[in-house]
Amino acid sequence: MPVTIPCLSVDDVSAVLAALPPQSGDNTHRPTILVDFDHTLFASNSTELFLASARPSWLASLILGFVRGVLPWHLYDARWGRLRDYLSITAIMAIMPWTLATWWLRGPRLLEQFTQHRLSHELRVIPPDQMVIVSFGYAPIIRALLRKSPWRTCRLISMPVPCPPRLLTCRKTDLLRRFAPDMDPAAAIFISDSEDDADLLQASLKGCLIPLQGERLLADAKHYLPWRYASIGKYGRAWTMELILRIDFVLMLLATTNWGRLSALSTLAAMLFFVSLHAVYEIGYFENDFHAAKREAAPSLSPGAAHFNGFPLERHAWGWAAFLGTAASLSMAMMAGPTWAVFLRCELSWAIVLGVTRISFYAYNRQPVSRRLFIYPLLQACKTLGVLAVLPASVMGVALLSAQIVAMWMNYTVYRLAGLRSEVNVDAVRLAVFLIFAAGLALAQPRLLITPGPAATGIIVSWLAWRVALRYYRANRENLLATARRSFG
Repeated sequence: MPVTIPCLSVDDVSAVLAALPPQSGDNTHRPTILVDFDHTLFASNSTELFLASARPSWLASLILGFVRGVLPWHLYDARWGRLRDYLSITAIMAIMPWTLATWWLRGPRLLEQFTQHRLSHELRVIPPDQMVIVSFGYAPIIRALLRKSPWRTCRLISMPVPCPPRLLTCRKTDLLRRFAPDMDPAAAIFISDSEDDADLLQASLKGCLIPLQGERLLADAKHYLPWRYASIGKYGRAWTMELILRIDFVLMLLATTNWGRLSALSTLAAMLFFVSLHAVYEIGYFENDFHAAKREAAPSLSPGAAHFNGFPLERHAWGWAAFLGTAASLSMAMMAGPTWAVFLRCELSWAIVLGVTRISFYAYNRQPVSRRLFIYPLLQACKTLGVLAVLPASVMGVALLSAQIVAMWMNYTVYRLAGLRSEVNVDAVRLAVFLIFAAGLALAQPRLLITPGPAATGIIVSWLAWRVALRYYRANRENLLATARRSFG
């Protein structure tokens, strides 16, 4: 059972430091002061700040998106987080080596900026030979920060680069034992903001656990990729994967895929147009949280949104949207010949789609909550039907996308009318509305059911039914498993 360490205030730590024996010519009788670096001496996270400083931002976005998005690091403990951070900084240093040089130049200014707090001022009077910085941060990054500071001659015990794998999962006492075997923590005072340092806090003569100094920083929030705000600052990673990739993206493919003539280029163009549109749509999410929420009596904001405060997301999102839209238009032109006429037509059509989407969300965010209910379907239409301006779709595909708009509008209506949105079976609504639309089309023009190809309508209905079954299974998983155990038992 873990030992609970009481948290001290900075006033308490000041009293501990004030009670130290007075300095003299021989300070051997004074205890060594061990100090954690990030969020203790330095009121930020040096690793995240280094990653956030990498330029160009688009390249850093791709690197961090790959390294931090490949594995679900959030499911593991803090030591796995250290492996993630190590892979992140080594990838940045290897692919963008100029980042360390610019960091070295900016380091002293950054240290001055993030040491304007009481504890750092208290530690300035400690003799450098009596103070040791012990950190899981990385030596090249921390040394660049310290090089012109009062602590530049302090002993630094931190993670080397390159780093032996075993150090990435070690404890603070192990780090101290490896790099300072002559040092006895039982004769030292240790100051840290992190409960992950509990081993050294307990092993020290006096362990001082203090509140986190400064605000938490997430480098991912300083380098934009489409859906980064949605997954970190708005709805969370699970929501992004479920609604955007497993539903919206699949719906778009089902509506626009020509099953009789599958093409890699057409699939690539569809993917690029889809991501481009969602980048602009995400500007509306960001604006909704940082501007429109001020007009609401009870705004619903995720704690992760704070990481993006002051970030120029709109500029970055438009850059990605323009680049991806142009790449998609080139793919469409290559399928057609290539021809410049197709490229220019796609570019113009896509620019109109993005502009209408942005204007619609801008207008939505500036309406009172009571009026948003009637603009919301327009937003869904832009997001869901926008790709049809540049991609061909079957009639059944249009019915499918229209059913999605109705299902999402019903879900939103329940939410705005103070109902339980979790009680709305969106998958069942989507299937029911699609069947109504399909039946109406079949009555008017029976051939429309087979126009996209013999299998297309069947694939659409099968996917919709599978989504309903999946939702039922998730809601009744425990009962179903218990029944299966009794049956096969």
